[in-house]
Amino acid sequence: MALLLCASAIFAGEGERESPCLILTADGSLIKGMVKQVGAWSISTPSASQTLEPAKIELIALGERVDPNVENEALVAVGDLQSDKFDVREKAAAKLRGMGRSAAKPLKQALASNDAEVVRQAKALLVEVGGVDDSGQTQDRVKLRDGTTLQGELNFVDVYVRSAWGRFRFPVEALEKIVFLDPEKEAKAPANAALKFVGEDAKEIVVAPPVAGRVDAAAAQRWNPQEEDSMALEGWLGEAQRNALTMDKVPDPKAPAGAPRPLVAAKAGDRLEDAYAEWGVLLRATEANAAVAVSDEKLRSFSGGLSLAAKKSDLEVRFVAPKGDTNLIEEAAGVMYAGAMVRTAGPGTVGLAAYDSAGRLLVQVVNMAGAAGNVPPGMAREEFLGVHSKTPIARLRFFRLGALKEQNADFLLDDLIHDRVACVGLRPEFCRISLLSGERLAGKAADADTDVVGLRTEFLGEKGEPLKFKLDSIKRYEPPRAIERKDDAAKNGDAENDKPKRRRFGAPHGILLQSGESFRGRLLSIDEKWAVFGLAGGAMVKLPRETLRKIELITPHTEAGEAPPPIAVAADEKPGVEFKTKPVGNNPAAPQNPPEKKDPDRNPAQGLPRMDDAEVVSLDPETRELTVKDENGEMTLSMAGVKCLVFPANPNVGTVAKKRGWHLTLREGSGFDADVLRITPTDITAEMAGGLVVMEAESVEAVERK
Repeated sequence: MALLLCASAIFAGEGERESPCLILTADGSLIKGMVKQVGAWSISTPSASQTLEPAKIELIALGERVDPNVENEALVAVGDLQSDKFDVREKAAAKLRGMGRSAAKPLKQALASNDAEVVRQAKALLVEVGGVDDSGQTQDRVKLRDGTTLQGELNFVDVYVRSAWGRFRFPVEALEKIVFLDPEKEAKAPANAALKFVGEDAKEIVVAPPVAGRVDAAAAQRWNPQEEDSMALEGWLGEAQRNALTMDKVPDPKAPAGAPRPLVAAKAGDRLEDAYAEWGVLLRATEANAAVAVSDEKLRSFSGGLSLAAKKSDLEVRFVAPKGDTNLIEEAAGVMYAGAMVRTAGPGTVGLAAYDSAGRLLVQVVNMAGAAGNVPPGMAREEFLGVHSKTPIARLRFFRLGALKEQNADFLLDDLIHDRVACVGLRPEFCRISLLSGERLAGKAADADTDVVGLRTEFLGEKGEPLKFKLDSIKRYEPPRAIERKDDAAKNGDAENDKPKRRRFGAPHGILLQSGESFRGRLLSIDEKWAVFGLAGGAMVKLPRETLRKIELITPHTEAGEAPPPIAVAADEKPGVEFKTKPVGNNPAAPQNPPEKKDPDRNPAQGLPRMDDAEVVSLDPETRELTVKDENGEMTLSMAGVKCLVFPANPNVGTVAKKRGWHLTLREGSGFDADVLRITPTDITAEMAGGLVVMEAESVEAVERK
């Protein structure tokens, strides 16, 4: 192994040498291998051409390769911006938006036009496609070990890699980044002890360049979380606020770096551009020198309180890999849905556009009405504006139209809600497996044995055999975001309409077991033997009722970024039923009053804050009526008035929580410890809290070995 890793000192031929590297492919795989330098390497910068030596390189980030045909299409579309016909200009602008940063070069050239209207449109389109900055997305970038960074165009077109998976020739279009490792450190690393590379005599696999991405307009659309079939979180007003920016609190900027920052109250005037960076969200005004700050102007939003103001500007929201990730290779990040309450001046005065990581427009919508009802035109009102997409959203742009644009008013926003910010280097139909060796492999999931996960990687080609991994060799598994189900597609030829609707159970409850384990799920039913819970994403788990200790039906409110407090039973808390209580007046901190006593003959529990020493008999899943029993006999209660259920301690059930080997995170944000038993292309089977649960892979963000 040491000889292999030190091969960078051995010439395979004149002008050829090998260096240990990590390779990030365009399809999301991260493999360790020996990169061979064939011939002289150099990079052409605006000022000169510089020779590159692998021993002095720390990182190579490959820029986006623009298809010459696409660039020619962009040049034609830029020419159409000068047309006298309005519809031709509009079609050209739409086409350029769909090309993303591939259109950046022709648009920049258009800035030299003598036509003032073309220059204006080119500037606006450059902002939209993310081509106004010089961050180097379309240029190659080389970082040297002395700290120097070079940007330009690399002179080589293929990268030769020898790995455990084969001997490859990658076109640069198929790669994202190359991290050069220290040969001496790698030779001593324990993780490399079992790592073997194929020999030089292995057959070389020529990797096909990826097909240029095209945006499927039908895959992205307007999102309303209150619609039945939307991609909302379960009980989105409660659960989604874990991933919401309410502008009332921000991570403490004075807290030491490297640890989760406590939340502190925000105040009017506080700058917000990087306030939520560690959560993976950056806020930017689109106008030069404009500020994004906290405003004390209250919008009719879900959280109320403070809001965000982009001063006389539109607003851009970028999703980035959250701070705290220690990966050597940084990846693009995004979300699948996002939206916010926005201040409007009537229908059609605020727009929202969503873009993928290549700057291509996914969807664009405008506000349609307003929460304030029939308000005269021009009067301020609030409205939720959101979008969702099957292609990860890397950037949002909220823009003013009509009266708001004409008045050059501040843009006001509150309650920016989104799902979990995650790395989006994967195509929606790809899953990814992280191995204990540190490598990650992406591809289409393939059928395999019970304790084996199959993966068909793109770099092995369509005819390549699927790779197979034992569960005990996997550190993390990320399911695909879009799953093809053959049975659904074969019904009537309409997979989208034939696909069963995912079950939605509502806001989750907090469940504490006799063992001390806890998880979040919706209580669906209880009888004398079993309790059934629905998990976010549609899965169900059935537990023996003797394993239950407490169920919190009303969970404590948590602010954005805060984890819910642990579920616990107080030392003097008796088994029974606790009811909802109401605060006096509008002060939540005021003493609590029990509900009014209305009909004691029908419901003896009314008027009591709780029923001690009462036994939970059953919960009817249809009527949501709870039957309890005390010394006076059985009675039926409405679940709507119940706060929590407490079950007696059971000495016959183990009181020590089982240590489970995996942590399972759902796309909706909740998670629990589990033992993963099987992973298939469509489902994940796990044992959690004493019950067996089969979850649709689409509902799972990842399963990770603890």
